[in-house]
Amino acid sequence: MNIDNILIIFPALILMALEYFFPLRNYEFWNKHRQEDLVWVLNREIVFVFLFAGTLFTTKSFICEFLSKHQLVLDLQSQNVLLQGGVLLLALDFASYCMHRTLHTFEWPWKMHRLHHSSLELTILSSFRISWGEGIVTGIVFGIISGIVLVPTPVYFYINFLFVFACLIQHSNIKFRYPAFLGKILITPRNHLWHHSSELKHQHGQNFGFVLVFWDKILKTHYDSKIDHTPLGFSDGFEYQSFLSKVLYPFDIWFKKIILLISRRDE
Repeated sequence: MNIDNILIIFPALILMALEYFFPLRNYEFWNKHRQEDLVWVLNREIVFVFLFAGTLFTTKSFICEFLSKHQLVLDLQSQNVLLQGGVLLLALDFASYCMHRTLHTFEWPWKMHRLHHSSLELTILSSFRISWGEGIVTGIVFGIISGIVLVPTPVYFYINFLFVFACLIQHSNIKFRYPAFLGKILITPRNHLWHHSSELKHQHGQNFGFVLVFWDKILKTHYDSKIDHTPLGFSDGFEYQSFLSKVLYPFDIWFKKIILLISRRDE
């Protein structure tokens, strides 16, 4: 467990306490759904972090070495710290928007991402439902941007922490009135709630942003609503057969297809 994961535990616990005492939508604090979420917390802290960190640093090293030879890196290490953080934030956030929209648009990326949308209740713990495949893809995307935009390690650490904290806030179920101006700049829990909605307002969904809302507005995938309730889950009626299938998916489908092909050849 790296230091940013250790530090995120404290705000996560505070947010969970606020959810318990001041819930926006009624929910059972402890049920089968929540027990499953805890398994995904362990998965993220053990498997996801390993996949994310490994692919990130490998990709970053490769990209940085390749681009440095052609003098194509954006080296901000000698610049003002606010400029460093601002440029890295914009670059990572735009790349995350593109990745997130891709995960919803195409069949195979969606099969990796649909695990995250299997949650029927949005709470702090819902943010930890992330598949092995998405961990690798996220690490590659963050590695590419980190290899292009060079900043000191502490700056990257704080920006990464901001992304993780924003993810917790967006999935939170806390009764709190966010200032109107904030929703015009940042992704709020209501904005992200409608991203998880089974009601598609655009062809492949809406509100794909991670931290900043204006990528959705510029690229016409934004949906604004003052309603804090909407059915969550899949719009296509898909259901995982078991918890194990959630862990293995889409490996279990590929395995069944391979077995079927082999059996047909033997006939």
